[in-house]
Amino acid sequence: MISKTLRPVAPALASVLALVLATGAVSAQDAGAAPAKRPAPLMQLDTDGDGRITRAEWDAPPP
Repeated sequence: MISKTLRPVAPALASVLALVLATGAVSAQDAGAAPAKRPAPLMQLDTDGDGRITRAEWDAPPP
């Protein structure tokens, strides 16, 4: 049972909760997406091809 003090804001809280849950579901679906296209110089830094530039790759001398 919702208390009298929360009753006026209950619909707003339900809407916010639904939005947060929906956003999390969309983020989870995008987690496996291909990495975004990067300019050629940045792609050269990604020496292991995982789509991320690690600190070691950044600090290494240019290829």
